[in-house]
Amino acid sequence: MPGLRQSLGLRSPLGPRRIAALVALACGLLLYLVFSPASDAKRTKLVVQRRADHAEAITARSAGAGAADRATPRERTVIAELSSAERPANASRVASALADLVVLMSVDGLRPDVISEHAPHIQRMLRDGSSAVSARTISKSSTLPSHASMVSGVDFPRHGLVFNAYRPERGHIQFPTIFSAAQNAGLSTALFVGKRKLRHLLDPVTESHFEVGGVYCSRVNKLAMPYLEAAEPGVVFLHFSDPDGAGHLHGWMSPEYLQAVGRADRCVGQVLAALERRGRLDRTLVILTADHGGHDHDHATPILPDTHIPWVAWGGPANRHVRVHRRVFNTDTAASILYALGLPMPSGIEGKPVLEALAPAAPARP
Repeated sequence: MPGLRQSLGLRSPLGPRRIAALVALACGLLLYLVFSPASDAKRTKLVVQRRADHAEAITARSAGAGAADRATPRERTVIAELSSAERPANASRVASALADLVVLMSVDGLRPDVISEHAPHIQRMLRDGSSAVSARTISKSSTLPSHASMVSGVDFPRHGLVFNAYRPERGHIQFPTIFSAAQNAGLSTALFVGKRKLRHLLDPVTESHFEVGGVYCSRVNKLAMPYLEAAEPGVVFLHFSDPDGAGHLHGWMSPEYLQAVGRADRCVGQVLAALERRGRLDRTLVILTADHGGHDHDHATPILPDTHIPWVAWGGPANRHVRVHRRVFNTDTAASILYALGLPMPSGIEGKPVLEALAPAAPARP
């Protein structure tokens, strides 16, 4: 390697020790560049550049396809959403937004017909807020596809998460979500979940706070409480998996399942109490729903016990004592959250805001 020795100013041949030393030096420099402290401005610039690079890569892939308009509808949607990261913070929020903070709680596997006798805190939300009489999840009523529809507003053929396990090699959600939309508007986002596979709900350029608490909602809440009590404007997603685990193990509607519903309900009560301690409830919207119901020891079918889910809106921006009689779909959850925060709807979104459940928008501020 004469050329390399000359470029490095070395006269003697490169032995194994020198090669190892050079590799160690290069690795150390790389680690410094990656992990050295950077200002917030530099981090923001890096995130924006990563999003622009991602959009450029999609455009480049589409350019090689030879189609007349080059990009598919899905790719054009992703390009537009990622490119919006270059806009100034809060530029996309309307002045008449109903809420500054939205807390989305998903109680995994919760059937609506157990709430009245086994979930007093959720019953309080039903009594004081707005609720759907007939809410449905998607036909592919498994945890990951259903949650992807919940946070994106589209069904599984469009968001791409047709599997139901943590599979990093299979990529991430392929449609803009409430998290990417909130971040593009300068809002904070955080997810506290019971299952690691929900990491697929975040695309690689969405810088959300993400923690896995495990199968018991008490552990999820232990992580989430400090964040909730000081939450900044944005979106917080909480996922409680107790009922789902008990349903698979002991059967839906079994005594063990009903006990798990009670545990999840107590966690819901803790969340409401934390938000009340935080204050500003007039600008805080809480939506509680589920990814699916269940029957026997399963739920991944299109039958009613599996697809019938609760859907409740509570807090200052929610109408009080309202029962929504039209069919509500879990894709409507994402649309309702975007509407409440005053954020634009992504092109191609299938869900619709549940306007019956939400208070009329205030006049736009001058």
